[in-house]
Amino acid sequence: MNKFQRRQITLTLLLGLACLPASALDHTEIAFKAKALAAQPFTPPKYYPALSALTYDDMMALRYRTAKSPWLEDGKFYLQFFHLGNFNTHSVKINLVENGQIRPWVYNKSMFEWPEKFHGNPGVIPEELGFAGLRVHAPMHPGAMPEEFLLFLGASYFRSRGDGEWYGQSARAVAIDTVLKKEEFPLFTEIWNERPKKGDKAVRIHALIDSESLTGAMTLDATPGDASVMRVQMTLHLRKTIQRLGLAPLTSMFEHGEMSLDLHGDFRPEVHDTDGLLIETASQERIWRPLSNPGVLLDNAFAMDSPRGFGLFQRDRVWDHYQDIGARYPNRTNAWVEPQGDWGKGAIALIQIPTDNEYMDNVVAFWTPEKPAKAGDTLSYAYRMTWHGHPQRKAELWMVRDTRIGRGDVFNGEQATRFVIDFEPGVTPCKATVTQPVPHIQTSSTAKIVENHVDCRPDGGWRAAFNVVTPKQGAQDLSLLLLEDNKPVSETWSYTFQPEHEMR
Repeated sequence: MNKFQRRQITLTLLLGLACLPASALDHTEIAFKAKALAAQPFTPPKYYPALSALTYDDMMALRYRTAKSPWLEDGKFYLQFFHLGNFNTHSVKINLVENGQIRPWVYNKSMFEWPEKFHGNPGVIPEELGFAGLRVHAPMHPGAMPEEFLLFLGASYFRSRGDGEWYGQSARAVAIDTVLKKEEFPLFTEIWNERPKKGDKAVRIHALIDSESLTGAMTLDATPGDASVMRVQMTLHLRKTIQRLGLAPLTSMFEHGEMSLDLHGDFRPEVHDTDGLLIETASQERIWRPLSNPGVLLDNAFAMDSPRGFGLFQRDRVWDHYQDIGARYPNRTNAWVEPQGDWGKGAIALIQIPTDNEYMDNVVAFWTPEKPAKAGDTLSYAYRMTWHGHPQRKAELWMVRDTRIGRGDVFNGEQATRFVIDFEPGVTPCKATVTQPVPHIQTSSTAKIVENHVDCRPDGGWRAAFNVVTPKQGAQDLSLLLLEDNKPVSETWSYTFQPEHEMR
């Protein structure tokens, strides 16, 4: 098959993705590289012990020299690169695509500022290395100086942010068997960076992915701004059958929040990168699942057909709720994934892992197709990602703002648990509404609602509260929706309650 013929099958890879600007390098060319690679056994990356010995502080001091940055002279988009070391010890081959030509960007020690500890001991670092990853700088709004808004670093991780936001959660190219067994982390092994033309608002990056179970090609068009937007095109070639394949995965951290009863001795009321999972179904139902730090691993699945979108959000953006000067948790970015084309039947997975610190991600969300992922399969799909600091609300629905859990009253000798859910004031405050909404509450079969009511808050939002009696052990699924004339007027609040861990 010649190059012209290969380009003719591009439409089979787009799956509804809107046409993108003309490119010097086509996604299908990277996909064919991935297909050829899938026919070969997986080769683990070379490991350098001296690099893994580098500390976090070493890596912070080992900075890429700005003067060595490709495209710096353009005054808009330019690149910088990460040195190998610490947790990131697999090398990524970097290419620049300029004027229709591909040029390798070769590692050289002189590209980096070296900490004093390495002066006079140059043999610690090998002479010939690749890079751990890259970051892209660009103006976030008209007239601004370029600043970092996108990076690729570690396995197949990448992240972005909106203007004025801080990095928080990360995205990945793909997730494999998360928490089912030893998780597999595919690697970016080669990256192609296309130099934007004058007037271009986006930068295009291609990446080759490799792991024991699959290979893949990713093409990403990233546009910085108040909301930084990505168009992602993916093609996966499976070497092995995968029990749980996660598409468009997001990874975050939740240590404790407003409904955590045990603050682990921390003076800060809340510590998290995101505080909830937002889902929009094909029928336009909005589901809000508050995040938690569970006592045991919590693995939830929201089954549906072709979702409109899902993402992890930091809705609580009040500094006083965190009291952390350095971490800037209220400014952590949100990420919203919108599938392009029909993704069919499957489920949005939300995995929450117990943690006792804020340094390791313990929250994962992704889409899992219902169709099994079998060896020899080729999967092609696309999606749009938006990174921003907005709550992503729908004007016609009351938006969930806060969730609180506490000890309720005793009913017929049984101790109840009290749930309080606050909804954000809408266009019309609750005092000005003609009809008070009615709560529609659903529970697991072993749980029993013993009291509930809806009240108008002084700030104009609704507060729904209920008491529930549950067995002392076992997870209980709860949901609440506000109705007017039997029609939804709010997001659906959803939660999995574990009495033996949360009410200790």
